[in-house]
Amino acid sequence: MDHQFTEKIKISTSTFITKMKIDLPEAREALEYGGEEAYGGGQGTAFYNLLFMEPDVNLSMDPPGGFLLPNYYYLPNPWSPDTENPKHALHYEQRALNRRGVVQNITGTYHVLDWMTLEANYSFDRRDNDFTRIRPKGYQMQALAYLKGQIYKYDYAGLSQTFQGTVNLNRKFGMVVAKGKLSYLYENRKENQFSVTGNDLAAANITSLDGVTGTKSTSSAEYQEIARNYFGILDLDVKDRYLVSMLYRYDGSSLFGENNRWNPYYRLSGAYRVTEDVRIPGIEELKIRAAVGSSGQRPGFNYQYEAYDLDNGSFYKYTIGNKNLKPSETIEKEVGLTIGFLDKFELEVIASRNETKDAFVEVPLSASTGYVAQWRNAATLSGKALEATLGVRAIANKHTGLKFNFAFDRVRQKVKKLDAPPFQVGPGANEVSAFYLKDNETFGIMYGYDWVRGLDQMRNQLPAGQTIDRYTVNADGYVIAKGTEGTVEEKPIALDQDHDKTSDFVRIADMNPDFNLAFTTTFRWKNLALNMLWHWKQGGDIYNLTKQWLYRDNRHGDMDMYGVTDYKKKSFYYYQALYNASNVNSRFVEDGTFLKLRELSIYYVMDKRFFSSAGVPFIKGMKAGILGRNLLTFTKYSGWDPEVSAGTDLTNYAMDIFNYPNFRTYTFSLEFTL
Repeated sequence: MDHQFTEKIKISTSTFITKMKIDLPEAREALEYGGEEAYGGGQGTAFYNLLFMEPDVNLSMDPPGGFLLPNYYYLPNPWSPDTENPKHALHYEQRALNRRGVVQNITGTYHVLDWMTLEANYSFDRRDNDFTRIRPKGYQMQALAYLKGQIYKYDYAGLSQTFQGTVNLNRKFGMVVAKGKLSYLYENRKENQFSVTGNDLAAANITSLDGVTGTKSTSSAEYQEIARNYFGILDLDVKDRYLVSMLYRYDGSSLFGENNRWNPYYRLSGAYRVTEDVRIPGIEELKIRAAVGSSGQRPGFNYQYEAYDLDNGSFYKYTIGNKNLKPSETIEKEVGLTIGFLDKFELEVIASRNETKDAFVEVPLSASTGYVAQWRNAATLSGKALEATLGVRAIANKHTGLKFNFAFDRVRQKVKKLDAPPFQVGPGANEVSAFYLKDNETFGIMYGYDWVRGLDQMRNQLPAGQTIDRYTVNADGYVIAKGTEGTVEEKPIALDQDHDKTSDFVRIADMNPDFNLAFTTTFRWKNLALNMLWHWKQGGDIYNLTKQWLYRDNRHGDMDMYGVTDYKKKSFYYYQALYNASNVNSRFVEDGTFLKLRELSIYYVMDKRFFSSAGVPFIKGMKAGILGRNLLTFTKYSGWDPEVSAGTDLTNYAMDIFNYPNFRTYTFSLEFTL
């Protein structure tokens, strides 16, 4: 809503209210285990149990006599006690996630002079989530842990507030147009979380914690983050040819260590529009530009503090605090070129290099310190990127429009310096440490164990007294002992090029894609509009831990020998050798290449003329449409979806750890302008 009080004073407000109720699948307590987006995925969930269940088990079988709940026996295969019947949980558990949110924005503008404007903005974002899970009396899991029933409740309340005051300046001095901005930004974010678990219910159909007769356990957390930011911007346009932009920013945050609460940042860029001085046939716009600037990343909430783990009433030291913790700082240099040509095409190419100093690393500590780790500014990263976009206006007239847009990028990053001994990192509760941090190592390289894949490799590690004639390459491409293919004796041979009689720990994969390419199509005909977005990711390896564990349990499709030629058949022992006691190894590295139809939308617009003729002139316009996301995927990846990630920072680790497949969504919308 906008209201113009006078010619100089204007107030604008907007409010967005959401309310949602979700019946979650039996999951790894979507909220309790690291975030409300963990729908159905993870070890021990319904999806996991279904994946590892024997294919001939009757999931609908009822339990034998004497059980309180009559349907879906929780252990349909007594020989596999670690895999529970997912239908038991889905049928008897009550699960509900309620989300409520309010986003409010208020902006006031005062035109002091024709070249000066004062602007004040206040906004808040309120989020409230509550999750309830009830397991009735008679509910069963491993060791009959919940036979007397259980209630779990979780509540989250978050409030983010910002206030920004700005002085905007815009004035022309001869052939120079100057635009300036002086601004102050205040940020305040608070979060409160509380959960309680109550065991043993007094009677059936109990939904209140008052009905708990057994133990109760509680957990709570409070967070507050405050930041203050001052910045100034000056943009200069000389003769519509020479463009200069300067920024200086001074940020303070409670997330920074006590001894380093403030940090400055800057940006300087310049551009030259060549075609304003030089006419080039067929080229409407030619602009070259260069920029250098700094930016930073704030530490996590707990990085600066001393932290302890609490287990059964006992405290254990975990991280040492760090009062000197600073934000990481990235200095980026880039050059770019923009060309508009033939009245239809626009090409932009950007090449950049960056160096990030004081990157955050959770450094493992010696046991003598009594602590496990400390967060430090312990790494310097260097990176380079190449980005290009090409826009094509194929058709452009009053009633019809057709546009294509291509966006390409390739990014590489390296650990230039690590102020700590090299160490392994990885995501998940299973601590899959497949990534190795050390000096001059490309970020995203996976390390693990490999297998001998050729006779030349085998020659380099032949046991004493043996000849290469005793070995051959099997149908899977692994070197084996000759004569064992198709028998229970067939096993791949581990790589041991240093002859120390242990498997070599080597590079096995690179999660970085060769490139990403997005292709967008926009078609318009009168009031109808169609948009389509394709995404092609070429390369980028994935570690498929889900597949590795399915090998462990003899559940993976690779182990189905029906229809396989006899000499190519593999035994249980062959696949257990590849499983390799859950050690990270190259067998489970797969190419993550994919082509996806990310979005497809169709919208129809009606303007005010239609509604005026229909007798409803107060409606100024309407937009109706449907949007589909994640509609098609083309890939050779053997898992559910090649877009996998794990860990707190979901960009860091391309690993499939029992991930729930990405949703395909359809959204219908109807918008009115009044």
